Amino acid sequence: MRKFVLFTGSRIKLMKDMLKNGGLVRKKQKYYGTYLGFYFTTKLLQDYGLIKCGERTKNNEKVWVLTNKGREFIQRVEGIEKIIGEFD
Repeated sequence: MRKFVLFTGSRIKLMKDMLKNGGLVRKKQKYYGTYLGFYFTTKLLQDYGLIKCGERTKNNEKVWVLTNKGREFIQRVEGIEKIIGEFD
């Protein structure tokens, strides 16, 4: 298993969208233009237990949702962003 995780802005925004919408399918996201980039990101986040495949749509698309660990992580990131924003 990897020793570190690099959280890019796109990964954080993707997870925030999952939190806001309750789940996300590949076609509805706007942060990764290619299937491969989205696949690598979901695989990485899934390996660390931050997201999981919740269900499938009627078109058999995977709906990715945050786990409890992922939800807690994003809430902490938003808290840090709020603190940093107060210094601007």
